[in-house]
Amino acid sequence: MSIKTVLLRTLGLLAMVPATLTAIYFTALGMAWLISALNHPIRNSTTASIVMLLALAAGWAGIISSWQLYYHFLRSDVPPVWWRRAIAGLFLGYGALLMIFCFLPSGFSFIPVFVGIPMLVALVLLGLLISSKPESE
Repeated sequence: MSIKTVLLRTLGLLAMVPATLTAIYFTALGMAWLISALNHPIRNSTTASIVMLLALAAGWAGIISSWQLYYHFLRSDVPPVWWRRAIAGLFLGYGALLMIFCFLPSGFSFIPVFVGIPMLVALVLLGLLISSKPESE
């Protein structure tokens, strides 16, 4: 087993799995809030509902792209043919993390860890994608 494989598996186990499980939990909370906002439009802003829906979609685009790149780089050293879509997904996820970091109250001491670890995962996967060498033709 190569060093890259060991590091990728460690990244997946210690960073990507907890981030995905946390995203599932907060997606359920976000969807409950969204349904409540749609049922009681006077109490909650429609704009906030749209922003919540966009943040959830962007976050999941980042998570799905991260897992696709993770499994791709476990099997191969060349960039995937869908590398543009992967970069777009990573940037969407990164944007969702920045929104979380900017809009949550600063009193939560876990926010840097909650947002920082997935940001590092995105940077590592983006670095792998950029440093991978295309197959010679």
